[in-house]
Amino acid sequence: MAKLWFAQCALHHGKGCSEQGSSLALGKPAFLRLVDVENLRIVVPEDPASSRYVALSYVWGGAQMVKLRSTNVEQLALPRGLEPFLPSLPRTIVDALRVARAVGERYLW
Repeated sequence: MAKLWFAQCALHHGKGCSEQGSSLALGKPAFLRLVDVENLRIVVPEDPASSRYVALSYVWGGAQMVKLRSTNVEQLALPRGLEPFLPSLPRTIVDALRVARAVGERYLW
């Protein structure tokens, strides 16, 4: 259903949805790291201002899990670099990766 909604929005609204409201007011950060849900790795988009991604609004809480650090950023940027950590990630994040991929989106923030 969500894939259909995205397609309908693109067909009927074009850039009208993404260039209005809070996206204009907030802007996109100059520095952005995303999860490539196809290759399960962390990426830095070439042009953050025009990068398309879906966002997960999530409260981390006290869960102990992998965090992006200067000591592991190279490993997590490798193709499939996130794969070894999937079993220890909260189900909400794993589900968000699957949903993003299922609706045809490449990147998750």
